[in-house]
Amino acid sequence: DGEYLRNGMDIETTLNLDTEPATINADADILTRSSNEMQLYCTTGSVEGTVTVPIFNYKGYRALGIDGTNFPIFDDKYCRISFMLPPEYSGRIRVFFDEPWYWRFSLLVSIVSAALMLLFIVRLALENRTLMKKAVNA
Repeated sequence: DGEYLRNGMDIETTLNLDTEPATINADADILTRSSNEMQLYCTTGSVEGTVTVPIFNYKGYRALGIDGTNFPIFDDKYCRISFMLPPEYSGRIRVFFDEPWYWRFSLLVSIVSAALMLLFIVRLALENRTLMKKAVNA
């Protein structure tokens, strides 16, 4: 999937990891998956369960229930995303990368900067054209 490895991860072990969710006292079925998002249908019995998805846990990932419940995530021993489910849970969970607000702000700054630079270049070209016309007419 083109993911970078975190510090301390063994590349040989990483290459042989499962591509399906791993569970303890729970069941999890993948409904959809893209590069940085996965939707699962999860269930537990009378005890709490743990689900580990085959996505490396980088800062910014979240696990949200369809009802908006936030499931805190943590690393498994291979730095993959894991989260706990309460007893008798049944529902859809979306695991996704939530871009920090400052990424969007930086994008806005970049777009505004590019637009201002473009306006400056156009203005410079128009002034240069005006000066050339004055020089030719003089």
